[in-house]
Amino acid sequence: MRIVLTGGSSGGHLFPLVAVAKELRRILGAQAELVYIGTGGPLEKRTMEKESIPAKHVLSGKRRRYFSWQNFIDPFKVPIGIIQSLWMLLWYMPDVIFAKGSYASVPVCIAGWIYRIPILIHESDARPGTANELIAKIARRVAASYPSAEKYFPAHEVALTGNPIRPEINQGSAQVLREKFELT
Repeated sequence: MRIVLTGGSSGGHLFPLVAVAKELRRILGAQAELVYIGTGGPLEKRTMEKESIPAKHVLSGKRRRYFSWQNFIDPFKVPIGIIQSLWMLLWYMPDVIFAKGSYASVPVCIAGWIYRIPILIHESDARPGTANELIAKIARRVAASYPSAEKYFPAHEVALTGNPIRPEINQGSAQVLREKFELT
């Protein structure tokens, strides 16, 4: 099964994608053929390389809620990113796109929608971000972490799933942490 993972350049988007990738590999084994498409930031490159997930990069524009000269340039990056995504998806032609949100996933999801590739998005927050609000209009399913987020999406598309976390997160020891940081 070919699966495209896409999302932002921050850890809040990348690490849940890694958790999903690990679970897909556990369930599907060698049948899980994964590729990540993002903006190519340093954290993205390091994370995907460490997890042995092939990474591709596209342009995308960020919507800033403050003044920046980049606000005048970034809208032109999105159409270029859509064309880049169309080309990548044409060659890879995944069975599904799993989007974690953020501006980085918008061109990939629009290209996937053009090709009629099923899109699943995940919303980690109690209130969806701008990208997930946009992508939800073309997604087949929405996974939400909080009940309060469900009201922002069509009821028949939403599933309350919680946040994906990497298994090693739960392997720590509270006692070791207390001793290391001298906590009482």
